Amino acid sequence: MASTATLLSKPSRLWAITIGAGIALSPIHNQYLTHLASNANGETLFFLPAFGYLLLIMGAGLFLLNNWHRVREVGWGDRRIVGCLFFIVLAISASGAAYTGLEARFAPMGMGLALFALYLCGRVLGKDMFLPLAVGAVIASLGVIAHQIVYPGVITGGFVFEQNYDIVVGYVLLGTALYIHKWQWVLAGLALVAILLTGSPEGLFALGVVGVAVLWRRDWGKKLAIVLAPVAVIVVLGLVSGYGPTLYGYAGKIIGGETASPYSGEGVNAIQYRLQVIEDAMTHIKPLGEGYNLTDFGRSANVHNVPLVLVQQLGYLGILAGMAWLFVSVYCLVKTKWKYAWVAILALSVFDHFIWTQLGVVWWVLVGVSTAPDNIKSDLLFKKYFQK
Repeated sequence: MASTATLLSKPSRLWAITIGAGIALSPIHNQYLTHLASNANGETLFFLPAFGYLLLIMGAGLFLLNNWHRVREVGWGDRRIVGCLFFIVLAISASGAAYTGLEARFAPMGMGLALFALYLCGRVLGKDMFLPLAVGAVIASLGVIAHQIVYPGVITGGFVFEQNYDIVVGYVLLGTALYIHKWQWVLAGLALVAILLTGSPEGLFALGVVGVAVLWRRDWGKKLAIVLAPVAVIVVLGLVSGYGPTLYGYAGKIIGGETASPYSGEGVNAIQYRLQVIEDAMTHIKPLGEGYNLTDFGRSANVHNVPLVLVQQLGYLGILAGMAWLFVSVYCLVKTKWKYAWVAILALSVFDHFIWTQLGVVWWVLVGVSTAPDNIKSDLLFKKYFQK
């Protein structure tokens, strides 16, 4: 007969996987899938990100409604963390004033409360919430590898994320770092190959930072050698075939300060453009910001840095909210055992905004999971022993 603990854990895992499925699906905007779900009039009948947000918002709300006693048992967490999160929610809510229409103005407040609800869910449900994201990371990684086989030398987000070669890096890297399991190192090997095959400059930076963390923590062994072996083979094949330099031609031009687009070979200097966007946004800060949003970037050029995009979207309150976001992230890096996850979060936040926008829900859940009292023993990947 199953133990009481096992029976009680099954409903929790179901809640965790349901909400986690919403987290994993919400960033995926695939034009092919959208086209399949559109009728003859061009009306989209099923939109995957919307379905993902429905799952995570409704799931979090229903879970807390039926399990509030468990939240009280676990506690809300460190007052400094809770205070920072509440302030960010306040700034998100106030930014609704930038929109027109009653519904649009109150929508940021609703989303802010949903994000805080995800934090509370993370404290109760734990790392099981990241299982669907790990599955998504495997599928996205295989999609990148397959796309590179079919279209060699093309910078890519794979068959899942298509041309979004930046967000696929964050999706795969976080899906791997958050899968705390004895076979995590295998997923790390697949993710490493996939990220290198995207051709993403941000991917190289993030891998470099995580690599330094691996060396700093002396997290090496036979498993690391096994993971690096296929990478060495791919690098050699890329150089011999000539596809490697083509794949990283855009990254090379960025480093060299040349003007280029990742697809056409024409465009503007990426570094100068992003610096100009930052300068324009920071010298024209609106009191309540341009309005909190996750995916609508057509109103103005989006700053590609997380603390600064908070200022852009949330205005004067966003200055303090950005500092609060940074404090929480660094606090969790230093004080919790989820080192690689928080190293990845901070690395991915330097040159892009998706940790606040498309993948923003992951940050809130991770704060809850990593600061919860019932936690992991270690997140080391490659050492001989496994202490999780």
